[in-house]
Amino acid sequence: MFHNMLKFMFERFAPTVTLPLSFILVAAASKFSDLSNKEFFTAWISAFCILFILRAVDDLTDIHVDKTCHPERLLVSGKINQRKFINALLFTGGLVFCLNFREKVPLFITGLMLLYALIFYYKSTIPAVFRIPLINVIFLILPIYVGVTGYSTSWTPLILLGLFIWISTIAHDIAHSIHERTAVIVDTSSLLINANPRQGALLATTMFMIAAGVGFLFWWCIGQPLLFIMLLGTTLAQVFYLSIKLIRNPHFATARPFYIYGFTFFLIPLIGLTLNSLLGILREFYFSIG
Repeated sequence: MFHNMLKFMFERFAPTVTLPLSFILVAAASKFSDLSNKEFFTAWISAFCILFILRAVDDLTDIHVDKTCHPERLLVSGKINQRKFINALLFTGGLVFCLNFREKVPLFITGLMLLYALIFYYKSTIPAVFRIPLINVIFLILPIYVGVTGYSTSWTPLILLGLFIWISTIAHDIAHSIHERTAVIVDTSSLLINANPRQGALLATTMFMIAAGVGFLFWWCIGQPLLFIMLLGTTLAQVFYLSIKLIRNPHFATARPFYIYGFTFFLIPLIGLTLNSLLGILREFYFSIG
């Protein structure tokens, strides 16, 4: 059962990327909610498991498309036993509930799972252009989950943080859709955007700029930490430069770096935010012993 899950994870969920990603998301959100070390670890592992489950269910609901677009994938080719894989996912979902079985958190997790059950159930009927925001809404919800898990939560910066991450992931997925090539006609956001990659690049750039605007509001709300805004400005300039190249020459070769650096657009500023907090703790410790 778990062998199938691990095969899928290393092909489609890269724990070397997603474990640090989950940590950064929880660490950034925990700045605005009082979590113990145990609660922080629980939130980190839960975030990783939730993202994994959603990635897996997304692929399961797309098997009919991937048989044409990506027949080499293990889940599509039959090299992963679907029944055993689904059992492993159910076990992972149960683990998330067990880790969060306190106060109002199970109710929040239940609401999250019901929301995504509806999204995936109606996925084939949702217009392709709306799927990216809906599938990625988890990145808005995760910071709120950290707030529900902790105590003395500051909700305004937490919601702004969630919006910043969510809009950034929407922009990144649009960039990914430009980058992804397919030679078949299927109803996917990739096909919709690839029909006019120049418009796709403009749309992704617009979303990155909106995300940067929300990031600025977030930065202003939390006391204007210098490192965060410097890194946000740097990543925005990088994305803007790559988008100009892509708009001038819409091609797979120019779309690839736009997609790759789009992934770091929100991650690098969040790493800076986490480092800023760590430096503050070290500074306080230094002066306390001085």
